[in-house]
Amino acid sequence: MSDLLLVCRLTLICVLTVAGLAKLRERRRFATAPGDLTYLPDAARPALAILVPAAELIAAVLLALPRTLTAGLAVAAALCAAFSAVAVHRTAFAVFTDDPAFFFSVRTGQS
Repeated sequence: MSDLLLVCRLTLICVLTVAGLAKLRERRRFATAPGDLTYLPDAARPALAILVPAAELIAAVLLALPRTLTAGLAVAAALCAAFSAVAVHRTAFAVFTDDPAFFFSVRTGQS
């Protein structure tokens, strides 16, 4: 295994683990954070508060094991695509928040 692949793999494992544990620790806050995403049904929010961090932790474990590296990369790529889609949607429709519990924070300059 090349050194670059090992560094990338370890970085993904660390990022996904920290993100998953942080979301689990602040589960209620994470569940209510995407309140301005109107396309997300209210009933799905509690489930996502569990499923997103679980997927992040599962991806980290899959990346750590050599036999499941491909599956881990697939889960990590799916998570990155989903997070990117939300970020693009929020930017395209000018849906900004100061809430750091969500995927990213943007200040609009309005008071």
